[in-house]
Amino acid sequence: MIEDYIFYLILLISSFLMVLEGLKKLREKRIIYQQRLSHLIMTIITAISTYFTFTNMWDFAEARVITSILLLVFTTFMVYTIRKLMISKKYTIFNLSQSKAAEMVGTVLVELGLDFSRIDENENSIYTFQDSKATIKIKETLLSSENIELMFQHSYDFSFTDEFIDILRGIIEVEFPMKRSRRGVIEIITGVGLSVLAVVLFTMNVPLYDTYVNKQVANDFDFIYSYGFHGKSVMNTYTNTYTKDLQMASVRTTIVFTKEEKDRILAELFSIDILNYPVSFPEYINITPISNYTLEVGIFQKKKTVNWTSNNIPIKSINLDGSYIYFEDKDAYQMIQLMNLVKLIEEIIQSKKEYQDLPQGIVGYAYYNLTEEFICISN
Repeated sequence: MIEDYIFYLILLISSFLMVLEGLKKLREKRIIYQQRLSHLIMTIITAISTYFTFTNMWDFAEARVITSILLLVFTTFMVYTIRKLMISKKYTIFNLSQSKAAEMVGTVLVELGLDFSRIDENENSIYTFQDSKATIKIKETLLSSENIELMFQHSYDFSFTDEFIDILRGIIEVEFPMKRSRRGVIEIITGVGLSVLAVVLFTMNVPLYDTYVNKQVANDFDFIYSYGFHGKSVMNTYTNTYTKDLQMASVRTTIVFTKEEKDRILAELFSIDILNYPVSFPEYINITPISNYTLEVGIFQKKKTVNWTSNNIPIKSINLDGSYIYFEDKDAYQMIQLMNLVKLIEEIIQSKKEYQDLPQGIVGYAYYNLTEEFICISN
């Protein structure tokens, strides 16, 4: 399914960005630079992950705890990345004293001939650049004997240029050569591991978003659908049998629904909230004889049975193409949704070779109700 490939792509992109982040930390040593583009990509990735996690798993009550945790993780990270998007460029100076860092910044600004103003204040802030105007906030942490954390900050306002950070980085790397650092190693290892995992799962054809759902569908989802005159035509996925009403007799054959076909039906069942469907529907017409419908669904050890007749189908609800139109009335709308669902089931049945090989039987009867202007055809 397309969602599976999207999640494989998300996993690969995430691992790629993580490796890049690790390489960047190894290369830049004392100064870490975060680009707006990387946060934009991660925001999009987490938004897609949140959407597919919610739409594909929330309807499954058994998976809602896991889904809630995933949604919390995805949305938290998405809020974090959106917040980072508010800053075009961000540099953080590590392992330098406040006085030395302030001296270096002042030296570079003078060397570049940039006009700047300096404000000293005590805040818990970081060293940042915003768009074309830069505000440098240099932070140093000192622990007193009482283990109290003190923050010292110096702020400079000036017009930002790309030369500034290049010169500053050069001075820091010359005056404070770094020993071998492990910064970035964890990101690289994690990124490589995620990419290997994505390749292995893809090779084994293991779906990511619906592993739990598909397992449950295969083991714990079946239905019995009866329809037609007196509901004599029956599709039973528990036994993989189909009984066709020939009016004068009936014939039975074996019909097996594929996993993909069950997935489509299950998705429709949850989209209409079948487990909360009413036990009865109002009658919109009065014709005889009638077509009887019964849909018995078993999902995750829960059973739901819905019964209705052709008299419960709203007047003029069938379009020329056989689809059912929308109604504002809740009961009518639920019935139309239900008819669209069983229409899908009947289409799948009729597409099977086993069904097409069955005898046609007697042509159905047509009944016309003058008062309701409605035609019902029963096969």
